[in-house]
Amino acid sequence: MEVLKNYKKYQENRNTLITLYFYEISKENALNYIQKEINKCSTIQNTSIKNKLNNRLYQLQLKTEKINDDTLLSCIYLLHDEIIEHNFNIHEKQVFIDYKLKPISIWYEEIFIIEYLIDLFYDFDFYYTCSIQKNYFDLKKLNNTKNKYLNRIKFSNEKTLIENINLTIDEHKINEIYIHSNTNLIKILISEKNKKYICFEQELDDERIIIYIKNNTYEKNNQLLEKRLNEMNNQNTNLDLFVFGRLKKEILEAIECFSLKELYIEERKIEILQESLDDSFFNFKIIPIVSLKDGDIASKFINDYKGLMGIKYF
Repeated sequence: MEVLKNYKKYQENRNTLITLYFYEISKENALNYIQKEINKCSTIQNTSIKNKLNNRLYQLQLKTEKINDDTLLSCIYLLHDEIIEHNFNIHEKQVFIDYKLKPISIWYEEIFIIEYLIDLFYDFDFYYTCSIQKNYFDLKKLNNTKNKYLNRIKFSNEKTLIENINLTIDEHKINEIYIHSNTNLIKILISEKNKKYICFEQELDDERIIIYIKNNTYEKNNQLLEKRLNEMNNQNTNLDLFVFGRLKKEILEAIECFSLKELYIEERKIEILQESLDDSFFNFKIIPIVSLKDGDIASKFINDYKGLMGIKYF
């Protein structure tokens, strides 16, 4: 999948770049799917967009018609003026099985969704969630691209509920578990004041949990940022440890000298940073910064410091 990174820079001003994958799909079913997409695109009012999409799908149709009838397609296609193909390896195929991914997906975007696909198949940092019902709870792990149901654990009373949750935390080495329920049991867990319990007095779907987790992470990052910025007002602080300036000048120079310990960076600039450096240079901590409301420390940081601040080792 590494070769797909070469196409991250492709961009068109309409949603005319097509990302598509098949997993264990027969030639016949693939052709039927492509034809359905061609039929959908034929209804688009904008003639230029319609023709571009239809032509790209038609080229894939021609390519698919040439393969052997008994072939099962397991690959990603990037469709623009040419067809880029990536065949799934054993690891990527296993992800389909383990996480019950859809066997066919397609996206029409201004860019190819390379980052999403890389995360889908190679991001295994998960959050753990616990949905509590009357006498059992469901344990699940999830991230931005996938989720997996792990277990249903029964309990007989409040004491065994707490015991089982704590055993689950120990077993899976969980730092924080996101617990949600519309039963009164959630109030019992809140009263425990366990820092590993993040409790919600309502049932939440995966999307809402992810949104909360992201915002909570950004809030913590912004607190770290504020603490660092306040250090500059301390007369005992060595200001030479702080690096400000342009991403591709002062910041890049500090990274290439392997002198950075931390980098506070506006989140949207991270991809630019990654494209500018070989992976071997990323031996420092990256703290993504996102403004959550007007006038917060993140928005001031973005406006006053271009959303960039490095901290050196010495």
